Amino acid sequence: MKRKIYSSLVFTFMFAAVGLVTVHADDSVSIPDTNTVATETSTASEVETSTENSYNNITSTDNTDNTLDINKSVKVNKKIKLQKSLNLDSESVKDMTFTADDSTVVKVSKAGTVTGLKTGSTTVTVTSDTDDSVYATVNLDVKSSYTASQLRYMSSIIYSEACGEPYAGKKAVGIVVANRMKSSLFPNTIKGVLYQRRQFTPARNGSLNRSLALYDSGRMDPDCIAAAKEALNGNKTVVYKNSTINMTKTLFFSRYIYRSKFRIAHHMFK
Repeated sequence: MKRKIYSSLVFTFMFAAVGLVTVHADDSVSIPDTNTVATETSTASEVETSTENSYNNITSTDNTDNTLDINKSVKVNKKIKLQKSLNLDSESVKDMTFTADDSTVVKVSKAGTVTGLKTGSTTVTVTSDTDDSVYATVNLDVKSSYTASQLRYMSSIIYSEACGEPYAGKKAVGIVVANRMKSSLFPNTIKGVLYQRRQFTPARNGSLNRSLALYDSGRMDPDCIAAAKEALNGNKTVVYKNSTINMTKTLFFSRYIYRSKFRIAHHMFK
């Protein structure tokens, strides 16, 4: 009886302490080969080491390209500076080259100032002069500088005042109206300019209302609309008889103006 109790205690102790004891059905006890245990332990260690190394060698494909990609918009004949948007200081911007994919849509200066030339979309690529790497791409959307209502009124007054004039004359009338909207001497809205007391005869005699109705019907002269768009977008020059006329400061036109600056067909301008 004592022998059986002693054997049971030995069995329990060995199972708990080692955890690697094999018990057979005939109550005999065998100890596993220590070389096998060492091999299994070594294999597990190698698996852990291999797994750790495989994680350390993973290369992420995310955010490997540090090129900035931004979207900006500018209106026709307006300017924006890209320096601030690109996080460039005054010294860093000197080491960059700005190139527009479509130079008919925007003009870009060496300092990164973008000027809208006509409505459309293009991309400006910013390249480092140091290593020729691409620092940024700027997706630009060039928008019109006018509203639908402004285009409606401008096209209509051009038709009322200059429907029989050459294109230069139509555009010149539009430029005068646009200049007045920017001048402190006149109202700052197109309706305010056109309906100002004793300024535009078509606004008083009903001609402007008829032209507005013509525009609304979709039958407005295309040249009047084209001239209106140019004037509203800030274009200040006209070409007449092979001469380019700068109208930046022109505020008046009529059939006759004392001391006029120039004449286009039937209108004098000052």
